[in-house]
Amino acid sequence: MKVYGDNLDCIEDYTVVKTDKNLIIKLRELEEGEKVSIISDVMFKTMFQNSKRIKYSAKLISYFIDVSYEKLLNNLKLVQNDFDNDKYYSKGERGDYVAEIDGMHINIEINNNFKDYTFERNLEYIFKIYNSGVKRSKGSTGYKYNKVVQINFNNFYYKNDEEAVKIFTVNDGKVKYTDKITIVQVYLPLLRKKWYDLGIENLEEKEKFILSLYEMNINNSKEIGGKINIMNDYLEESKEVMEDTVFGESYDKELATYEGGFDEGRQAGYDDGFAAGREEGLAAGREEGIAAGREEGLTAGREEGIAVGREDGERFAKLETAKNLKNNGVSIEIIAKSTGLTLEEIEKI
Repeated sequence: MKVYGDNLDCIEDYTVVKTDKNLIIKLRELEEGEKVSIISDVMFKTMFQNSKRIKYSAKLISYFIDVSYEKLLNNLKLVQNDFDNDKYYSKGERGDYVAEIDGMHINIEINNNFKDYTFERNLEYIFKIYNSGVKRSKGSTGYKYNKVVQINFNNFYYKNDEEAVKIFTVNDGKVKYTDKITIVQVYLPLLRKKWYDLGIENLEEKEKFILSLYEMNINNSKEIGGKINIMNDYLEESKEVMEDTVFGESYDKELATYEGGFDEGRQAGYDDGFAAGREEGLAAGREEGIAAGREEGLTAGREEGIAVGREDGERFAKLETAKNLKNNGVSIEIIAKSTGLTLEEIEKI
């Protein structure tokens, strides 16, 4: 069904590019002289979702809102980033990062594997924050909505689009609907393209900062962001972080479930079963997850059926993750702590 209008710019007119080896960075095991890219949820949450490292959040956010780095450094507060929902499949879902300053909320999302629902999910998050403080009791003088800035780090780009950073508001140029929602789209691979095509000297400081976070090659990161003092701090601290055993185990777990692991299985749920994901180790089990999820969704048709299918899917993903970690020499005690499985369950794998 089509909707007619004078100036409708449909996202479906674009071709999503997510496999360009020259521009898109994929999570993988590190080689000498490399660091973990910010597209890693483990790295992002370790370096940004941490009040002791608030300077990195403050620097990034200062590029997009009219608040100085110094004020952000001293006043930016991390807040609860659970997105509560009355629907079973959304309970316990978490945003990547939420912070607050002077009543303004900043939500940062890492969109690493583009799916049809990615932007809709991002919009869901932003509107949950937007209306989380609404008062609807009797005698209220009106609704009070939160001001939200959402920054999306996208590890993909559009074939016919050359802009690496775009900023959107909920206005059409004629009517001002609200001044409380701003969406920043950062297409990380296009930052690399701009660097390749135009050189470092033609990058804005915010582009250098973000690209330094994105790059895995440490020398490239230093070359791009070396004149930004805080970036040198980031590189030194991220090096220390990567040497930590707990971080290494978490990153190994992330690699094991990359491109089709637990989070995507939980999100897609009974509609698609499990996403195709990694070809090795998960393919056969994922087909079973799809079949089971669809069968339960079709026959039950109710939330109880969805819940059962999702629980089975989550358990299957945990077992597959445990199997991969076990095959890679990770101790069963650490696997049990990471997955929630019992030692007996892991020993039987």
